[in-house]
Amino acid sequence: MPSNYEFEGFRSTDTEKDELADYVLQGDAHRDQRVGFSRSYIVEASDGRLIGYFSLMADTIKLSRGEQTVGVPYFSAPALKIARLAVSVEFQGRGIGNELLAYVKGLAQDLRRAIGVRYLSLDSVEDKVGWYSARGFVLNSEASDSYEGDHETGERSMRFDLGPLLDEA
Repeated sequence: MPSNYEFEGFRSTDTEKDELADYVLQGDAHRDQRVGFSRSYIVEASDGRLIGYFSLMADTIKLSRGEQTVGVPYFSAPALKIARLAVSVEFQGRGIGNELLAYVKGLAQDLRRAIGVRYLSLDSVEDKVGWYSARGFVLNSEASDSYEGDHETGERSMRFDLGPLLDEA
């Protein structure tokens, strides 16, 4: 994410506290990218307004014995984490969140040709869990008996299984 973008006016919620907007407005997205912790991607309107953005980083998903893939002795699996995903209130309800998520899924599939990635992961605020569930994500606490619990922030850890890489045997 270039540091010269102006994001004034971007809001992802009508509430007073908007952590997703603050992340870009206060420069945290640029800082995290500069130090190599995440990579942020933006979508802007033709007039320069920020429509939405997402940030990605590496992650690991803990697996239970029942989740281990046959012949694979690991209790964790590599993941691409959606660290943040936000759409401006002005543009919500137009399918942009679905498009951003579809793009991330496609990017994850492309990355799988170069590195090991089995899951998409994210930490969802409680009121968005249903939205992500409707798009194939499951709560980690429901998927794995080795899951250690939700974050202290009240966010819910979720995952999407990208499945085996079928085009390579």
